[in-house]
Amino acid sequence: FARAWSRLASVLVVSSNVKLEETDALLDAGIAAARRAIAMDPTLGEPHAALGRALGQRWQHAEALAANEQAVALDPGDVNSQFWLAVGLINTGYRRQGIAALDAALVLDPMLPNALFWRGREYVQAGDIENGARLLKLAEEGGHRFVGMQLSRVYEARGDLAAAEAATTAGLAYFSGAFAPEAAAVFTRGIYGDAPDRAKALALLEAYVATRPKTLPGVVPYLFLRLGEFQRGLEVAAR
Repeated sequence: FARAWSRLASVLVVSSNVKLEETDALLDAGIAAARRAIAMDPTLGEPHAALGRALGQRWQHAEALAANEQAVALDPGDVNSQFWLAVGLINTGYRRQGIAALDAALVLDPMLPNALFWRGREYVQAGDIENGARLLKLAEEGGHRFVGMQLSRVYEARGDLAAAEAATTAGLAYFSGAFAPEAAAVFTRGIYGDAPDRAKALALLEAYVATRPKTLPGVVPYLFLRLGEFQRGLEVAAR
């Protein structure tokens, strides 16, 4: 059952993004399942893609990109392989090549929510707000859970701060599982509100960082940056 081991590897690796307290164990299991699938059937692309995604999360970027490229070479029609190659390229600074891989993924599946989100984000970051908005709205219609993190930038550019706040809160809710349920709204008010709102959001962040969690959610340095604490955000991210 090489394909079953392959799909299990993908599910385990994806799960490591949301079950932070189990990240190491899930990545270990995902890598083991991917390698088992590859040993059974080395012609499958998906297990190489899952292996590449897991290695990327372990900061083994050269090995990760090699695995992702092998996945696409073996099965250029596998949209997941194309998408994870794109993610690996963009995350390591190869944005032009990563955008090309995203475009290839969207040729295979024009409605893949994750690919629409990432491609829309790249448009927004390049200053092309209208194309970014178009793809991000398609991702939202497809059920993407944290698309608001980027749609908020679109609304900000258009001067619609009420819509930006609503989108930010919705997006942050997905990443704020380590905090109380009302935390996403507190963080949003800190970003868009006045000085007391900002102070309240920063205090909530600092209290969490002080607990020294084994795996720190990426939303924490992101929020420091959005709240204007750039040096603190970089310190936390580096740690």
